[in-house]
Amino acid sequence: MDKLLKDICKLLDSEDVELQCSAARVLGELSPKSGQVLLALASHLATPNLIVKNYILSALERIPGEEALPYLFPLLREGGKVQEKASRIIAATGSSAVAQAKKIFPDADPELKMLLVRILGVIGTTDACRFLIDCIAGDGLDLSKSICLALRETMGKMSRQDKKEMLKKINALLASPRVKSDAEKTASGVILIGHLADPSTMEPLIRYAASDHPVPVREQALIALSHMEFPATLKGEAARTIIPMLNEDNYPNIVRHALAILQRMEMTKKLSESLEGMLTSKHPSVRSFVLSHIGAVASRENIDCLLEHLNAADFQERRAAQEGLASIPKAYPHIIRALDSAKDYEAGMRLVSILRAQGAHLSASDKQHLFEEMQKLREAGNERYSLYAAALNVAAPAFLTEKISARVKRLKASRKFGEAGELLRILLRHSLLTDELKYELAIMRIRNNPTDLSSLRRKDDEGLALIAELVGREAFPLLKRLKAEKALRPDDLYAIGFHFAEKLFKQRDLGVDLLTHLVKKSSRGKIGVAARQKLALVGVNLQK
Repeated sequence: MDKLLKDICKLLDSEDVELQCSAARVLGELSPKSGQVLLALASHLATPNLIVKNYILSALERIPGEEALPYLFPLLREGGKVQEKASRIIAATGSSAVAQAKKIFPDADPELKMLLVRILGVIGTTDACRFLIDCIAGDGLDLSKSICLALRETMGKMSRQDKKEMLKKINALLASPRVKSDAEKTASGVILIGHLADPSTMEPLIRYAASDHPVPVREQALIALSHMEFPATLKGEAARTIIPMLNEDNYPNIVRHALAILQRMEMTKKLSESLEGMLTSKHPSVRSFVLSHIGAVASRENIDCLLEHLNAADFQERRAAQEGLASIPKAYPHIIRALDSAKDYEAGMRLVSILRAQGAHLSASDKQHLFEEMQKLREAGNERYSLYAAALNVAAPAFLTEKISARVKRLKASRKFGEAGELLRILLRHSLLTDELKYELAIMRIRNNPTDLSSLRRKDDEGLALIAELVGREAFPLLKRLKAEKALRPDDLYAIGFHFAEKLFKQRDLGVDLLTHLVKKSSRGKIGVAARQKLALVGVNLQK
């Protein structure tokens, strides 16, 4: 150590606290690789002055070394920031700290043991890990849990060779009489096997998950397996062990973890078939899991099974059945038949949503069947007609529009405006209307319900609102169609012109043109006179 460092170290002996703190800070900044400097700093850790102690610890954090260890371990009993800094410095010295930690561990109180476990876990050498594994056999469940927690990340980062060595150590621990007779300690050993996260641990974990082991042991084995990817060679064995667990009563400790494993495992056709017996399980999540796999095999029996569970009391079960049917395109004829017997609107809409998810393409006879049923129920005043309309809208929208448009045309010709309007409302409810259909619906609305000329009533008039939407459509000849519309009476045209003449821009132009048309058509008639007066009110004066 050179003269300058010696002089700075001497300042640590000063009675001036500021000089002591400054000396510690300078030594920390210089960070000399000197055991004498380390000893000079560490030997002053016994000071009762907390400020000086913290400065010295801050310096030692920059230059950790084994020379300071004998002075650092006693600080672990002090608590607070001193304990926290001392723990970090000890852990930073690495393997040098392990031997001393092992010496003081047996006589340490429970709190200090927990702290030593955390430090050794951070050090993470094979020597530290072996020691901690041995400690599991000792007294105290809390200590075992702390060891498992401390080794969680450390063991996962080990090399394959070190993992192999650790597995031997853990197996020896689990075979010891003291651990073998204690389910909780055995569970701790199984947790450690899971921490290794190595394919070689899968077979022992599968064995520990079997029903001949206590619940705590099985639960930890299942938790470990739920985070691992199964190689093809072990999938069959794992599934055969785990699938029967779905029928067990213990959901929180066994069944839910078994489900987590199976959900991450690709199920073969044979394994999916072995799940079918689980549909009688008392656990809704198990039944929904089984249903989600039944859809992988598109048999008539499976389709019937999924349809049966589509109205189950449990939401998850219904959702799984719905998704299962959606994955079977050839199920759509069965879904259409099921629509005929749907008990309520909600059940029917689940069937409709399946047709939508399938992107089903209906046959001509199926389309006709749905449309006829819709008409029959609608005419009978049965609201279930909307289910058939919804089904046609998702599976054959062009067919539905075509059929309704043709029927509306016939009804309009027969002056049955009310019925025509109701048919158009089916399209309005289940799909976006084309401009043509908006026009027809507007005409039916205005024809069936004469427009009230009061501004408040006109504001909420559906027919006028639909015409307002069409005003901005350049491709739609709105004015021409309205002038030629046989379904509208002069009073109806006047109401439309009256309303839009008060608006701005294109809407005003439409109103003015309609009123002008009425004046020209009947200049001396009641409607013509009223139209002329309205035009004058909005600033348009026509030559008489």
